[in-house]
Amino acid sequence: MILVVIHCLCNSDQIGFSRFSQEFLNSKVDGDLLLQLSEKSLSEDIGIANGILRKRFQRELNQLKRLADYSSCDTSGLSSFLQGLGPEFCQYTYQMLLSGVHVKDLRELTPEQLETECGISNSIHRMRIMHMVKGEGNPHLLKMRNDCICFRLAC
Repeated sequence: MILVVIHCLCNSDQIGFSRFSQEFLNSKVDGDLLLQLSEKSLSEDIGIANGILRKRFQRELNQLKRLADYSSCDTSGLSSFLQGLGPEFCQYTYQMLLSGVHVKDLRELTPEQLETECGISNSIHRMRIMHMVKGEGNPHLLKMRNDCICFRLAC
């Protein structure tokens, strides 16, 4: 399925990445690598020199990350927690899972760990996550988060 996504991202003239499809194939980019691509790897490894094109590709990739189904590798409900904060937070799920983060670990994370280990460069997003895990967020979302944590810890 991920190869189909790469094919669609790269070969759609409407999106404008068709000239890079061979580089993805040559680099053997699979689903795991696709979800980890950084702006630096897009530039140096895939050859997208134009910064605006890299931003556009990142935007499409972030949309893919938001829509992805992480249920096969997310046993703690991290994706559901992030979705509860807002759909834009789901783009961090995969990197957080790769870093070994589970929902129950969120209370122990520092803003620095969210940035360096989890790849959350947006300081406002880090702040909102920290507020929610400390109980300072929206009460409706907090109840949903606590239900999720309690349910997951009881399993």
